[in-house]
Amino acid sequence: METVLFFGVLGAVSAFCLFVLTQKLAYFVVGMDSLVFLIISLVVYLCVIFYFIFYYKEKITNLKRVKQNTKKRASWSLLYTSPAIGYITYHSFIKESQFLHHAMIFVFFMLGIFFIYISVKFLHKYYFIRTNIDLVVFQEPSTKEKKKALAKGKEIIIK
Repeated sequence: METVLFFGVLGAVSAFCLFVLTQKLAYFVVGMDSLVFLIISLVVYLCVIFYFIFYYKEKITNLKRVKQNTKKRASWSLLYTSPAIGYITYHSFIKESQFLHHAMIFVFFMLGIFFIYISVKFLHKYYFIRTNIDLVVFQEPSTKEKKKALAKGKEIIIK
């Protein structure tokens, strides 16, 4: 449970830091000194947080297993390679373009939304486990782990 809580807090802190980084880039590098950008980005962040909270509330209340389609998972491979492609593109073509600054603001903003997703997912999982501990099935230790524990003088009791 501590790992789940750690990932939830890590996501929240990362999302906040990326929000601040987005605002810093917009203000100092690009020169967006209007209050409208700050308000719009804050509203978008809050809407995304509430959307993910309601999404996981509905997902957990249904408690149905959904099989993932392998074709959909294969399409994510392009998303995984995009940071490397962006890095190569930056160093070979763009370097000091104004478009790059706007693109980096967008990338950091989207990365912040990703960390909001991680935060809500793991914090919701943590609170669900904490309140419904009777529904949680922990993995039974292997016989090798049981033998090691008995050799140390400890007994593993599974309820």
